[in-house]
Amino acid sequence: TLPVLRTLDLSKNQISKLRGLETIQSLKFLNLNLNNIKKINQLKFIENLPLLTEVDFCVNPLQTCKYYRLQCLFHMPQLRMLDGVEITSEEKVKAENLHGYDL
Repeated sequence: TLPVLRTLDLSKNQISKLRGLETIQSLKFLNLNLNNIKKINQLKFIENLPLLTEVDFCVNPLQTCKYYRLQCLFHMPQLRMLDGVEITSEEKVKAENLHGYDL
């Protein structure tokens, strides 16, 4: 347990699974840039982190999933920024409407 950890940079580590991150309840920013995350279902390990507002999945196979950004937003509606790009309210509505289409 890391009760005061706010920022975690795990970039460039060939990470493919997010299990273990679900216990870091204080996490606000998570950098997973340049890893090997492939499946949307890995989001289940970080989707319930209440303070997580910024995630970076740049240069991960996950980004090639159909409706990648909208699926991330559905699972983590508290996000304000994804991959360095601010999230719009329009995107959040689209994510809500599209959920389940490609899961």
